[in-house]
Parts: sequence; structure tokens; C-alpha cells
Amino acid sequence: DYYDALEVNRENLYRLSRFVTEYLSETGRGKIDVAELNYDNPDDPGVDWDWDMYDPVDEIMDAARAAVRSGDRAGFVRMLERMQAVNDTDVNVPTPPNMMTPLHFAALGGEVEVVELLLSVGAQV
Repeated sequence: DYYDALEVNRENLYRLSRFVTEYLSETGRGKIDVAELNYDNPDDPGVDWDWDMYDPVDEIMDAARAAVRSGDRAGFVRMLERMQAVNDTDVNVPTPPNMMTPLHFAALGGEVEVVELLLSVGAQV
């Protein structure tokens, strides 16, 4: 159930924050305060229901698909250059835990045009 999973996540967050707070207190480095959030109320401004972890593989795949649809290969290359400059991520970035790259995902999904685009910008087989 969705709310059961949220409760488990909330408990894990509090458990982690207590552990880190104890560690920081023991070493004299401070503490972490975790605000109480109302998980039962999606309108609570403290709950970000749309939060998603940044995944460079998703970013690359979304941009590659958009480039294939629009024909804007140059825009895709510029996006890759920005990713490289900002966080040292390139088209061969693996995603944990299976270490698959955008090329793997495109090939597994049968996205031939995306595979061709990724190969053309340096994706390694």
C-alpha cells in the first residue's frame, strides 16, 4: 500500500536522522533536525509528492528521445556538454545498482533511433 510505504520511508528517515544526530553529538559536530511532515495530507506544503531523485541516465534518455522526435541533435549534444561541465557526467554514465548505461536502456527498449543517436555522440558498446 502506498501509505504504508510512505510510513516505512518516514520511519527510516527518522531512524537515520537519529543515528546521524547521535554521531554528530558524540563528535561535537551538531545535529540534524527533521521536521514533522503530515504524510496523510498531500496538501501539506512540507510534503513534496513530486520529488524524484536526480538520475542522469533518465535525463539523457529523455533528452535523446526528445532529440529523435524533434530532429534537434545539436540541442542534445549541448545538453550533454552542459552535463559534462556541471557534474562530469557523459553519455556513458551507469546507473546503480545494475550499472546499465543509456545505451543499454535504449537497446533493451528497442529504441533504434535513440541507440543510433547515442552511438553517434560517443556511447560505448
